[in-house]
Amino acid sequence: SVPAAAAPAPSVASGSAPAAGTPPVTGDPVAAARALVDLRARAFRDGRWDVLGRLTVAGSSAAAGDRAAAAGLVSGAGRLAGLRVDVSCAQRVRADGLAPGRAVVRVCARFSAYRQIDASGAVVRTVAASSRQEVQLQLARSPDGWRIEVVRGGGDRGDTD
Repeated sequence: SVPAAAAPAPSVASGSAPAAGTPPVTGDPVAAARALVDLRARAFRDGRWDVLGRLTVAGSSAAAGDRAAAAGLVSGAGRLAGLRVDVSCAQRVRADGLAPGRAVVRVCARFSAYRQIDASGAVVRTVAASSRQEVQLQLARSPDGWRIEVVRGGGDRGDTD
């Protein structure tokens, strides 16, 4: 399934400037993590692969995971209609030995039900809403703002916040 604290990027260059209409994700890493999760879900919902590829660090495990998760949708010109994310918590986590310009943020989120739609507009499958999921996002600061470098976790944490 695609969501894992944000719909995980196809073969577009990561780390380049945001696409038109995509604001840079700067400032506080906690606010940035919330914004990145929302931007990623919107990119999957709308099939905006140009945006999705600009939210991760080029060559990172997060970028590779995104490409793998999006591959089928990209080849079928698909999208995830109705996908929305509700971030219920975001908190900076202390991480010893983290390189300068990096931050780790714990994010809790629920994903709405959605429909996988192919290029013709046909519904390929319907996915139920998720229970709360929790991940840690390792962010890296770039000249254009924060980007996701590593995603850890992704399991269902039950329905409590």
